[in-house]
Amino acid sequence: MSLFLINIPLFKLELDTLETPVIRFLFIFVFYTAARYSPLYYPTYLPKILNQFLDTYFWFSIFMLFSWVLIFNAWSNTWKFNIKVLPNNNYQIWAVIIFVLYMIWFSFFDQFINLGTSWSEIFWSWSYPISQLHFSWYNLLYALFTGILEESFRWANLQLLLPYFKNKFLPILDPILISAFFFGIYHYTLSYTLNLNSILYVIDAFVMGLVLAGIYLYTGKLYITILFHTVIDLVGFNLGSLVNYNLGLLDYPQQLVLISLINMIFFIFLFTGKRKKVMVNNVSRLIKKSNLT
Repeated sequence: MSLFLINIPLFKLELDTLETPVIRFLFIFVFYTAARYSPLYYPTYLPKILNQFLDTYFWFSIFMLFSWVLIFNAWSNTWKFNIKVLPNNNYQIWAVIIFVLYMIWFSFFDQFINLGTSWSEIFWSWSYPISQLHFSWYNLLYALFTGILEESFRWANLQLLLPYFKNKFLPILDPILISAFFFGIYHYTLSYTLNLNSILYVIDAFVMGLVLAGIYLYTGKLYITILFHTVIDLVGFNLGSLVNYNLGLLDYPQQLVLISLINMIFFIFLFTGKRKKVMVNNVSRLIKKSNLT
């Protein structure tokens, strides 16, 4: 509540003075960075269940979600988190089914790849790692925190970048690339080291950012990417310490290369053919609702 009380006057009275798209983009970048990486304190003598709720920072992701609403409303932007789906033909329905199946499969593949001792165990024979999953509400709230926080920031990026690039050479790909770049850079902050593993990890996050941005623009539904992101993290959190062990056929760099390659293939599939036409149509609908050109 105190965060809202501090920031609402800023949103209401000052943001309309930021008129150019570049300055607005820099503002949301700085706001997100400052908010996410500032230390947040709360009393430790609270009841255990409340301490766990605060410790997951789920509440903070909700604060950021509504902050984007206030920020873009201050810029008289009429975009919503989700756009209505136009009447779909059979092809589009099948495409969405493929996306859902891929998201379910990848959520497990991404976290279990380090345990596979054979190619079948890497790609689909997951009986052992599934048996090691231990669900907890703490992990669910923390996974929701990362999913909501990072996907809502991607939404904010695309909301500014798409109108700005609408008359440029690559009006859709450029915003996707830029939003994925920041997604990769923020994941570098998880290690703060410069070596082969951290470079490959940033590349892996970058390619994952391409996929998530593409899925959002194809479906027009922010909650789908939030759910995808949340499930990936939830599987990893519930796997416990095993997620950090390389017990299988591939070492860590090989795992990252394989994950990135598979995601890149899926992004190319997503960004070509009839699927790209659906994406172009959705982007034009989004821009028509935007006052940020």
